[in-house]
Amino acid sequence: MATAIEKSHSLKEIDLSYNQITAVGAQTLASVIEKSASLQRINLGNNQITDEGATALAVAVEKSASLQILNLTQNRITDEGVKALAAAIEKSASLQAIFLKCNRITDEGATALAVAIEKSASLQSIDLGSNLITAVGATALATAIEKSKSLGHHRGAIVRDLVGCEVDHLK
Repeated sequence: MATAIEKSHSLKEIDLSYNQITAVGAQTLASVIEKSASLQRINLGNNQITDEGATALAVAVEKSASLQILNLTQNRITDEGVKALAAAIEKSASLQAIFLKCNRITDEGATALAVAIEKSASLQSIDLGSNLITAVGATALATAIEKSKSLGHHRGAIVRDLVGCEVDHLK
C-alpha cells in the first residue's frame, strides 16, 4: 500500500483509523507522507502508534509540503511524542489541523505545543480533549493562542477542544 500511495499524484485523503497500526506502520507511512505531493489529510485515529510512531510522523509533518490535517486521536501518545510533533508543527508550512484527543498528554506536552502554536504560521486548529492537561497547561496554551498569528482568531475552538482536560472553567 505504501508504494501505491507514494506513486499516486491525485490521492488527497487516507483514512486508516481503527486499525492496528503500530509505530512500525507509522514509520512506513511517514516516509510516504514526506514524499507525497498530493496527500492533504490522513486519519490515523484509534491505532497503536505510540511515541515512537509519533516521532517518525513528526519528521514527515515537518517535511511535507501538502499535509494539512493529521488525526492522531487515541494512539497512546505521551509528552515524548508530542514534543517531537510540536517541533514539527513549528516548522511546517502546510499543517492546518492536528487532532491529539484521548492520548496521554500532560502539562509538559501542552507547554511544548504552546511554543509551537505561537511560532506556527499555518496551524488553525488543535484538538486536545480528554488528555491529562490541567489549568497549568491550558494557561500556557491560551497565552500562546493570544500571540499566535494563525490560531488567534480561533480562540473558541481551541478552548472547546480542551473539554475533558480539567479546564472547563476556561470556556
